Order: sequence, then C-alpha cells, then structure tokens
Amino acid sequence: VVLHFKLLHAADDPDPVVYAGKIGKGCPRQIEVERGEGGHTFAVDPADLGAGSGDVIWIYYEDPDYPADSTYLLVYLQ
Repeated sequence: VVLHFKLLHAADDPDPVVYAGKIGKGCPRQIEVERGEGGHTFAVDPADLGAGSGDVIWIYYEDPDYPADSTYLLVYLQ
C-alpha cells in the first residue's frame, strides 16, 4: 500500500525536501515532492524502504531555506 501525504503549511516553500526511512535500517531515501497550487504532495511506498506490517517508518520534511521549518513524523504500519 502506497501512503499519500500533503504538506499543508509549506505552500511558501518552493523546494521542499522530504526523506523517509525504516526505523533501524540503513540510509534514508529522498522522496520526490509534487508541487502544486493546492499544496505539495508526496507518496511513500513502505515496500521500497524494506518495511512491512509491524514496522515503523519515519518521514522528515525540511524547508532548505529555513532549516528550523521542519517536521518529523513516525508511521506505524499495520
């Protein structure tokens, strides 16, 4: 199952950066962000990260122009 997300409060960020990874496993992966007038969206496929049911993935957003403008999210897969 692919998970879809929207960056609700990042409309003023022209180049948002999103990384995702599996807790306890290797290097994170940069996720492509689709830029649109209604907001920025992105999708994460847990299988691409080597994650499945019972695992936890993390997602990190950062505005490269303002590093203090960031969000960290944990997603528990069932």
